[in-house]
Parts: sequence; structure tokens; C-alpha cells
Amino acid sequence: MKTTRFSTVILSLVLALLTIASTILLIPAFNGAEEALQHEIKLAYERDQRALNSLIKAQFKNIEQISQELSNTYEVHQGLNKNDPDNISQVVQKLLSDVSGQHIDAIVVEDIDGSSIVTTNASMLNLKLPLAKLSKNYSPLSTWTSTQTEFEGRRFNLLRLTLPVVDEQFGQVIGKLHTYVLLNNNYWIINQFQELFGSLAISLSNSEDILDSMESQPGQLQRLRSPISMESGVLTTENNILREHYLHIGSSNVYAVRSLLPNRASLALQDAYTDNLYFATTLVVMLSIATMLILRYLITSSLHQLTSYAEHIPESGAPPPYIGGRFNEFIRVGHAIEKMLLRIREHDKQLSSIVDNSPDLIFIKDTEHRYHLVSKQMAKLVNLNPEQMVGGLDSDFWNSEQIAKVRQWDQQILSNLLPVQYEIPINTEKGSRTFLVSKFPILDDHDQPYAIGGIATDITKEKESEALIWRQANFDALTGLPNRRMFLDRVEQDIEKAQNPDLLSAVLYINLDHFKEINDSKGRDTGDLLIKGSAKRIQHCMLNSSSVARIGGDEFAVFLNNLKHINSVEEITKNLLSEMAKPFKQGKEEIYLSSSIGVAFYPGDANTAETLIQCANQAMYTAKEQGRNRRNYFTPAMQDSVQNKIALANDLRTALADNQLTVFYQPIVSLIDNSVHKAEALLRWQHPSRGFISPAVFIPVAEENGLIIDIGNWVFRQAAWQVKSWRESFQSDFQISVNKSPAQFRYEGNCMYEWFDFLHQQGLPGNAIVVEMTEGLLMDSNPIISSKLFLLSDAGMEVALDDFGTGYSSLAYLKKFDIDYLKIDQSFVKNLENDADGAALCESIIMMAHKLGIQVIAEGVETTQQYDLLRAWGCDYAQGFLFSKPIPAGEFETWVTERTVEVSPLSI
Repeated sequence: MKTTRFSTVILSLVLALLTIASTILLIPAFNGAEEALQHEIKLAYERDQRALNSLIKAQFKNIEQISQELSNTYEVHQGLNKNDPDNISQVVQKLLSDVSGQHIDAIVVEDIDGSSIVTTNASMLNLKLPLAKLSKNYSPLSTWTSTQTEFEGRRFNLLRLTLPVVDEQFGQVIGKLHTYVLLNNNYWIINQFQELFGSLAISLSNSEDILDSMESQPGQLQRLRSPISMESGVLTTENNILREHYLHIGSSNVYAVRSLLPNRASLALQDAYTDNLYFATTLVVMLSIATMLILRYLITSSLHQLTSYAEHIPESGAPPPYIGGRFNEFIRVGHAIEKMLLRIREHDKQLSSIVDNSPDLIFIKDTEHRYHLVSKQMAKLVNLNPEQMVGGLDSDFWNSEQIAKVRQWDQQILSNLLPVQYEIPINTEKGSRTFLVSKFPILDDHDQPYAIGGIATDITKEKESEALIWRQANFDALTGLPNRRMFLDRVEQDIEKAQNPDLLSAVLYINLDHFKEINDSKGRDTGDLLIKGSAKRIQHCMLNSSSVARIGGDEFAVFLNNLKHINSVEEITKNLLSEMAKPFKQGKEEIYLSSSIGVAFYPGDANTAETLIQCANQAMYTAKEQGRNRRNYFTPAMQDSVQNKIALANDLRTALADNQLTVFYQPIVSLIDNSVHKAEALLRWQHPSRGFISPAVFIPVAEENGLIIDIGNWVFRQAAWQVKSWRESFQSDFQISVNKSPAQFRYEGNCMYEWFDFLHQQGLPGNAIVVEMTEGLLMDSNPIISSKLFLLSDAGMEVALDDFGTGYSSLAYLKKFDIDYLKIDQSFVKNLENDADGAALCESIIMMAHKLGIQVIAEGVETTQQYDLLRAWGCDYAQGFLFSKPIPAGEFETWVTERTVEVSPLSI
């Protein structure tokens, strides 16, 4: 880029500004002088017009006097009386020959009879104009008139003065005397005009022709002949003044006198102002140069001080303070540079701090893959410092496999100009680490890449966590075996790969007999030992190609692939039953456990993994019904049950969309004041063709097929909407309980957060909903269940333990998970008044719960005796048919509104 000296720019600006200023000052003066000149020209025109009028008037007055004297001479009178034309002609000729008659071109003396005596001057010797004829035309006496005639095709214009000739003796008119002045080529007239005006060219014209003209140089008359519009009779040009005067004599026509005069005043004015402009310009240039030299000296010294400061600033550390010169502007620039450098250094420190202290690897390299910036963490990865890496290439630090991958991504960035992200393993002293690399192009002002920036984050722990989460999601934590989801996936893959129709595949569904009773009585630790021991025995009995999984609390599944004969299954199941029947040792104690096995074959019994498991499960239940500790094959007789389950699952998928599901509500009554502040939401299914289907039938199907998640979420939303309405209509602390199945608790999705968000959207607190769970879930070792229970507590939602007393629950778990309610199972309440042991158990549960700060709800209350006993023992709430069966929301509202609360001390 071409540069220019600052002083040169200043000089140019000063010159231009001063020149413009001088011009601006001179131009108005010049214009004023020009206007004054034009005014003077106008005045001169008017003076010359008056002089012209006076000249013409004097000349023709003289001619008029001469003519008058001639008409009064004796000779003219005598000639007219005696009809002596010769005598008249001699007298007239003598007059015309005299100096006094030189301006008269012809005289015609006409007697009373009309005879004419024509006498012409020398100017008309060769012109045979019909003057006698013209004289006979009427014209007023004693005044000049214009007349016109032609001769040889040319028009001639004349001025005529007609005087009467009166006989002095008798006082009679004896004739007329006509005096003619020819205007065409009349030298004495045009010459007097020229002398009067001092013009370069002059012309006399009427409205039709130029009658006479004169020019000092050829071509000047052409300016007069051109049709020119002149305002006020004057037209001024650069070099000339064109004027047009008008004149008439007596009663004659008006004639125009055009004259071309030199514009000497305007030229002189221009010369004067041009000289002044040259002088002013010269003065401006000289003053500008002097000013420039002074400014240059002052500015150069200040600029030198400023540039010297900028050039000697150290590359690091705070810049020295700027000590200014004599000009505030340069001092401000210096201080601005100082402040800018301080900000830049501060930003550099911040950037360096970020780069040096960031746990991520940060780098910038050019398009040739040479590093220009490297963070400490990145250099530390290859046991170097950043200075050692800067200037190096990828090949200097990474192995060939890594370089190939890095170059591939770098080329993609440079080609597409878009950021990329990829994972790359790097071997370090601490072992293999996985990094997530984010790279991006750095573009210049023309959007062309000149460097590549990158940030690499160590995601080794995240990858390990992902692997752990994946394992937890797909494998059982207690046994290390695949869970139900992983098992289904593997079976589906094996089925897809199966191509030999002569080979069989089978699913074994294994359930541990009486495991629940042993787990409840012996405790969780013993139960866990039995589960792990059973898993090992099952694996020991299987073929190497078999897939073994734990698909439930006490249930296992095995997939046997590529079997040539059913006898292989017979032998395997026989060995398995034998192994499972052997005692498990726990210390000195032996625990006996058997198993029931159901078997289903592919492709004979089912074509999908899900259906195979359902068939094997059905066969397993048949084995249990037939006495346990046995193996049963799936048979067509069981098919109806399986098909019914499948059909039920298919219908259940559309039940939500078709509004077949509804929520009923059963009131939970306070045993303190008989008021209703709670209700339990219970799901109902009215099938369009099958009619009412019990929850005990379709809930297990929904749990097996995963439909329970969507159904549970739907029930939750219905309950939330309903409790919002009833809190406005009934009590502000009204609660609705919803049942959450074990499958929902074990589900790994984010439905819990969706519940919390939905409550927030409705403006409801967490305690508006009570979540009911089964007792066995407390003993489950799945960490997902524990985390969800803690989430419920953190969100303010209360938890009720349903069917309490039917299983084994540790009191420590009741406190650990902050249980709010225990619901005594209806099996204990049913015969309360007739069963002393059951009554004692119920009373103990109530007392124990209250000691732990837990409230108690009794289920299945149907009689006033049960009501009175529970109330006497201090039970907090009760629900059952004594109050109301589960009813729709509308009926529930009517029931609450119409219900009369009458509480006696011990009866309802």
C-alpha cells in the first residue's frame, strides 16, 4: 500500500483551504464589480440614446430649416407663378450643391396642377427613383414621414418632409416642396452614429432590412445581423457590448441602430482581478509553505516522540508511562496507546491464565500443521514444556496412527471451514486416555483459513462412567449377568442370524421356588448369596454358547442356540434341576432351594424373543402349578394364555389413545375427625369388547411390555390435574396417592423429572402427590431405585409403603428412605375382630410406625368394628368399602359434598 508523509498531507490541505478561502473572498468582489460595471454600461446606453436623439433632431431640424427657406425664396415663387421649371431647378440645384444642402438627397417642387420638378443630389445620380410619383402620395405637411420605393428589384427607404409653398403677395398656396433623405447607404448618417458611439461596427435597419452599416474589421457586422434577444437594449459579452438604439424623426417609422462596442471595462476588470488572484495565490502558497514548515517541525517532533515510545515498548510486562510533548492531542494519543497496551497485556494475562490453568489441552497450529500456541497441559502430555512444542509439527510428538487421524480431520476443517469434534485415544505414562477434540478454523479478513484452533478434553472418566452406566443398564449388579433388556437383545440377534432350519433354539425360564419366603425370613444378605450361587450353578450347567441372564428378583433365563435335538434340552434341564436341588451352605447352615423351569422353542413355539420368553414363562408357571422342582415344555394348550397376553398387550397399546383408561378415586378417611383429605388414584380399563378388565390382569402385562411407563405417567398427570381442582374445591392440603410399580422405579429414563416439572407447571407443591410403592422394593439392591427414592424426598413428594406386613422390611430402610406412610395390607385388616394374632400385629405396626414418625393407613376397612379398633389403636387413616368403593372423579366430588361428618368417640 502506497504511503504519504503526514506533512505533505498537511501542506496540501493548507494550500487547498487558503486557495479556496482567497477565491471565496475574490469572487464576491469580482461579482460586485461586474454588477457595477453592468450598471454603468446601462447608464452609458441611456446617455448615448439621448445623445442620438439630440443629434438626429438637430441634423433634421437643420434640413427642415433649409427646406423652409427654399420654399420661401422668390425664385421658387416666380418659377411656380410663371411656370418656369428651369428657374426652379437652377435654384434647387444651387442649394443642393451648396454645403448647406449636402445632407439632402433630392427635392421635388410640385405646382398647384401637380406638375413636378425633381432635382437630385449627387448621391442619387445613378438612382432613378420615382420621386415624382412618390410626391403625389399624401403625406402630412411640415413633418417627416417614412416612405419606401423599389428600383431594379431593390427596396429603398427615404424620409420625406413636405412643405407648402405660399405666395407672400396673395397668401395662397401655389405648390409643395418635398425634401427627401435617402436612408440606404447614407454615409453621413451612419458615420455620425459611429463617431457618436465609437463603435467597432454599426448598422441602421428597419423591421425588414439593414439600410446601412459600417465595420472597422471584416466579420464584425455579422454579430449585428444575427437575431439576438437583448434585454433593455444591451447585451454584454466577454469582449464586446452589443447595443440597440431606436430613433424616429417626426412622424416617421422607428428605426433600429445596432452598435458593437469593445468591452474594455470588463476586460480591464478581469485583468485586474486576475492579477490580484495570481498575487493572492502566490501569497497563499508562500504562507502555506511557511505554515507547513512550522507545522512540520512541531508535528514531526511530537510524532517522533510518539513513534519512539511505541517502538521501544517492551514485549512483556506493563508499558512505561507516556511522557507527552507540547501538544495535548499527541499526549492523548500517547496515553491512549498506553491504556490500550495495558488492556492488551491484561487480556494476554487472562488468556495465558486460561490457557495455562485450563485442565483441557489448548493449541493453535498453522495450515502446515506447525504449532504456534500450546497449553501447559498439552505439553505435559508429551513430557515437554510449551516452548519446546511451539514450532514443532504433529509428526514430532504423535505416533503415525494418531497423525493419520489428526491430518484427516485437519484437512476436513480446511476444506469445509466448519468446526469438527472427534474422540482420540492417547497413550500416556498413566495409561491410555481418551480425549474429546474440538477443532475449528481461524479465518483471516478474506474468510480464508490461516490456522486451526483446538481444545482437547480428557473424557476418560466420562467414558468409563458411560461404560459403567451401560453395564448397569444391561447387566445385573448382583450376579454380573445380562439383565432382561440385554437378554432380549441377544436373543433377537441370534434369531436373526439363525439360518439352518434343522437346528433348534430354546429359551429356559427359571424361577427359584420359595425364594421369597426364604429371603423374608433369612434376610437380604442370605437372599443375595442364594441368587449369586444360583447364577453360578446355572452357568455351570449351560453350554459355552448359551446366554444366561437374570431377568427378575428370583428369575433367570437361558438361551440355547444351535441345538440338534430336543434331547440336549432334556439333559441340560435335568442337570440343572439336580444342581439347584443341592443345598446352599451359609456358614454351618444348609439352605435347600429348588427351581421350576419353563422351556419354549424357536421357531416351533414363537418367532420373536419377547414371545419366546412369554411362552417359556407360561410353561414355568405351569411347572409351579404342578408341584415345582420340575421342567415343563410350552404346549399348544398354553398357547391360548400366551396369545391372550399378547392380544391384551396390543389392546393396551391403543387404550390410552382411545380413552379406554380412566382413573377412579377411593377416599382415605382421617380416623381423628372422620374428614377426607386424601384419596388413592386407581386405574380402570373399560375395554370396548371385553368389558371391564381388572388391574390385576393388565398391570403385569403392562409391566412386562414396558407400557407401564407411559400409563404411569398418564395416571400421574390425571391425578395432578384432579388434586389441583380439589385443593381449590375442598381443602388446600388435599393429597392424591398414585401407585408406582417396581418397573417404573427400575426404569432409567427421566420421567421423575418430568413429574416434578409438571407439578411446577400446575403450581402444585411436591406434597400434593403421594407415591405408593411395594414393600419389596426397599430391599432391592438396584441403585436406580435408591436414587429415585431420594429424588422424591428432595422434591417434597411423600412416599407410602403399600401392602406393609406381607414381606420383610428392615426398619433401617424405613428411616433411610424417609418413608411417610405405612399402608397395612387388607389381609391383616380383614379378620381383625376375630383374629387375636392379626390384631396384635396391626397394633404393633401402628405403634412401631409412630415411634419412627411414620403415619399409618389401614386398607380394606369394611366394618365399623374394624374402624373402631383401628381408631382406638391410634391408626391415622383408613380406606375401604366401609366408606366408599373406588368411584369416578365426578361421583367422588358428590360423595364428599353430600357426606355428613358425624364422629363418635369409637364408632363411625
